[in-house]
Amino acid sequence: MTIARVDAWTKALPLTEPVGFQGQFYGDVPVAFVRIRTEDKAAGMGCAVPALDVSDADLEAMGAALTEATARLVGRDPLHRRAILDELEGPARTAVDLALCDLLGQAAGMPLHLLWGSAPLGVVTSRGIAPMGTGATVSQAKALVAEGTRALRIEAFGDAEIDAQRLLRVRDELGPDIGLALHATGTHADLHALCAECGPVGLDYIAVGAIDPRRLSRLSYGLPAPLAVRCASADDALRFTAAGVSLLHVSLQAVGGIAELSTIAAIARSRGARLVLAAGPEPAISIAAATHFALGEPAVAFAELDGHLGFSQDPTAGCVVWTDGELRPTERPGLGWAKPKAG
Repeated sequence: MTIARVDAWTKALPLTEPVGFQGQFYGDVPVAFVRIRTEDKAAGMGCAVPALDVSDADLEAMGAALTEATARLVGRDPLHRRAILDELEGPARTAVDLALCDLLGQAAGMPLHLLWGSAPLGVVTSRGIAPMGTGATVSQAKALVAEGTRALRIEAFGDAEIDAQRLLRVRDELGPDIGLALHATGTHADLHALCAECGPVGLDYIAVGAIDPRRLSRLSYGLPAPLAVRCASADDALRFTAAGVSLLHVSLQAVGGIAELSTIAAIARSRGARLVLAAGPEPAISIAAATHFALGEPAVAFAELDGHLGFSQDPTAGCVVWTDGELRPTERPGLGWAKPKAG
């Protein structure tokens, strides 16, 4: 196979409801798309999702840089994925990584997870609840469970007493069978005070941001659940697992694609750690890539892959199916997209 053409474009995809990021609210998500075609008409598609606060001018500049970087792929063998990725960085590396993996599945006529030797099962995925009052938290939790959700993650409000009440009420109302996690990544709440307030509420994990490994033993001591520490690279994985972290909180987009995510998973397995595979607001094709990966990766312990559910428009919608609290891949080849639309 030889790459004959590469199309690259950027687009701001609108959300059904604004999402918060670093104190601001955003109504759309900037996305960079790449589509790679071979001389025998096979095609693979991928995307990269930069930070929500990217300006229109920055997004336009990123599109120009993406076009320039990917133009150099014409004439290359798409099977030389690692060599190609070593020449790229930033959004171009992430988008091309996904597109090359997709292209492999498209050319083989098989969904990626089957090509990678995984069974066509589902990935249990938690749904997130933003910081809000106790009553609103319980109401949203009930609504999500009524839709089939089997695991919830509660984003910390930042007040130990309020967050404890939110967790206690959700557990009391929904019972012990619903998975429950606390997200303190956006606001470093006093975790010990919070856990003292709510007691053994049955948390699967507590997600925190990237922190100094020297603080880990003090921060985690006495907590009723393991810390899932944000990990953005293989180097992070090495540092945190060396410090005794048992759960790494990772995102395919944040680490830069499937190749780096695979390396992080290998480090975790070798050191007895596991992964919480997360996602922000991302198109369905990015969530599909994470789903295919999770199906074949034993290091994945928990999934937070609901980021595609908040878009009012997504040219890759339908790459994955949400049913009974699980994400399932489609039976279409590669990452499962149907009719991508450029521009």
